[in-house]
Amino acid sequence: MIMNPLNRKAVTTVLMVAVCVSALLTIYSVQASRQSFSDLHALKQAEGELQRQWAQLLVEQGAWDSLSRIERLARSEFSLSEPKPDQIALVRPASPAQLSQRVSDALNGGRQTIIAGSSNE
Repeated sequence: MIMNPLNRKAVTTVLMVAVCVSALLTIYSVQASRQSFSDLHALKQAEGELQRQWAQLLVEQGAWDSLSRIERLARSEFSLSEPKPDQIALVRPASPAQLSQRVSDALNGGRQTIIAGSSNE
């Protein structure tokens, strides 16, 4: 089949446009793929950070659970409760001089009990 020069030029132009459009779509597709890969990498890093935080929260939850369990056992099995303000006593530590005197007395055969803050005479 013989084409006239006008048809040949039109076919050539259409094919050139199709090749250019195909090249541009290929470039766009490669760029979109690279962007998606970059987004995937960032999301995997965020996932790792969230996994680390989740593990930390589980450890903290375990700590709080164990404290509440101990408190529950103390209340139920040993009938313990928080002291009332009038049941709280402040114990002051002995001064270093008083403490060394009590230690010296105890070593010398004294009958004094060594307790930081008070003596049992």
